[in-house]
Amino acid sequence: MTDEFKLSGYFSFLSYHVTSDTYKLDDIEWMFSVSSKDRQVLNVLIHNSNSSNLQSFDTNIKINLKYDNGTNLEKTFDVKFDYKNNTHCIDFVSIEEFEKHQNYFHPFTMNVVMKVSKIAPIRKTTDEIDLCEKDSVFNDIVLQFENSKVLYSSKAMLSIHSKVFNTMFNSNFEEKYQTKIKLDDDFEEFKTMLMIIYPSKNVVNSKNIEILMKLADKYDMSQLMDKCVAFVEKDGNVQNDLRLLLADRYNLPKVHNKCIRNFKDMESLEKFEESEVFGNLTQTTQVAVLKRAFGLSSQEKKDGGPMAKIKRAQEKGFN
Repeated sequence: MTDEFKLSGYFSFLSYHVTSDTYKLDDIEWMFSVSSKDRQVLNVLIHNSNSSNLQSFDTNIKINLKYDNGTNLEKTFDVKFDYKNNTHCIDFVSIEEFEKHQNYFHPFTMNVVMKVSKIAPIRKTTDEIDLCEKDSVFNDIVLQFENSKVLYSSKAMLSIHSKVFNTMFNSNFEEKYQTKIKLDDDFEEFKTMLMIIYPSKNVVNSKNIEILMKLADKYDMSQLMDKCVAFVEKDGNVQNDLRLLLADRYNLPKVHNKCIRNFKDMESLEKFEESEVFGNLTQTTQVAVLKRAFGLSSQEKKDGGPMAKIKRAQEKGFN
């Protein structure tokens, strides 16, 4: 969406302020003015009538000033507006420079071409819950960890997301009536998981994906696991080595096959075979990696050909 504002006027020694008419763009009223309160810089003020806290506007503003001597000055600015910032002041040109081209008592013309490049919703974020705070509203179960560390949580929240906790708290187990339970998980890892399932700004990422999938698998958290799998399946989110390990560990054949094919040369494969990740793979996946090596070595015909790789595989105990 693009609109053009036009302003004509003149400055005098008594008045350094000229205001445009009001223009309507995307149901929002816009106007601009030119002023110089300090008599040093000519300012252009862009203002809109938006009072909604649910949207923001990304704009590209091109300002062209036509002096009475026939010369032009043009500048472009990128400005973002929202309900807290619906007026922007742009320092356009110094008064000293302006006076070189413009007589006070002669009219000038200024055109402002404004393009709204994006209208984006503003999503209100929920304040993060402090799970270490005893007075939290989510506070009917205390989770105890090593070194006397605790997290205050909700039986209902844990039960919704985990079949294990649902059985624990809603069947004939002693935990149903307890207000404290001991967990053998790492405190920080479990807290990371809780901050994903609770309302917060935290998201699944490459740093927490391994932790989240481990706990989602342990506590049978299908929604969290689905979210993690979707993240792993998307190319570029996780390095290929870790991606293959997760695919192997949690039976993701589509991701598994893609990771194997991502090894494009013998150098990267040989480096991977010496890594800790390779040692943590199941034998089936290790064999698949070595078969990929055999295929690449036969194509490259280097390092003694495929027989050298077969011999190396046999030495590792694979048939």
